[in-house]
Amino acid sequence: MSYLNESQTDLLIAHLEENLYHHNHQIVAFIKETFDVEFTLSGLHKWLHRNNFSYKKPNGLPYKVDLKK
Repeated sequence: MSYLNESQTDLLIAHLEENLYHHNHQIVAFIKETFDVEFTLSGLHKWLHRNNFSYKKPNGLPYKVDLKK
């Protein structure tokens, strides 16, 4: 059972498909401000997985990059 009702879930899915967040705590803050519902990070991870979202940790670039390679 979700803390968000069906219309809130649909609105959040549409928002996440249009906007890119770099950190999950930003999504938690958006949910709190918009719907006045508090999610934990682990709860958000489960919600994202349940709604077919994926997330990846970005790979960093070395400080001294060889542009020829």
